Amino acid sequence: MPSDPSTTPVPMRCTAVAAAVINGRQVLLIRRSRGTFAGSWTLVSGRVEAGETAWQAAAREVTEETGLRPITLYTTGNTDVFYNPKDEVMEVVPVFVARTNSQEPVMLDDAHDDYAWLPLPRAMETVAFPGQRRALEMIAHFFMDKPPADFYRIDAYRP
Repeated sequence: MPSDPSTTPVPMRCTAVAAAVINGRQVLLIRRSRGTFAGSWTLVSGRVEAGETAWQAAAREVTEETGLRPITLYTTGNTDVFYNPKDEVMEVVPVFVARTNSQEPVMLDDAHDDYAWLPLPRAMETVAFPGQRRALEMIAHFFMDKPPADFYRIDAYRP
């Protein structure tokens, strides 16, 4: 089907990832300390670096932002999609789940100034972005209410 020359499509871009760090029915949220979203509580998130896969970026970001090393890493099959007016693009952000050792201390990077392990309902109320709230609803069903299906596990991930 030919495109309509009287319209301009909004481009899509996928250069970032998000990860929900979970422990049982608790979710780790981190608060951004600077930039446009300073003061916002979010999931772990960040850019995919050159040569990385999306899941590698998610594992790296969890470690860089929180000091935690995922024990297991899962794809959720879910994305956060939102309009970025500054760059005039639709941002597509794959969402992952990272399970970590509950005994490890959280050590934040300098882009974040606080963290909280919250029960899922409270995390859903606290997170700043609607797409992350929707992702947590799905994560509750597929990763917390029952054991995740094997096909979600990223077998290539080795801590």
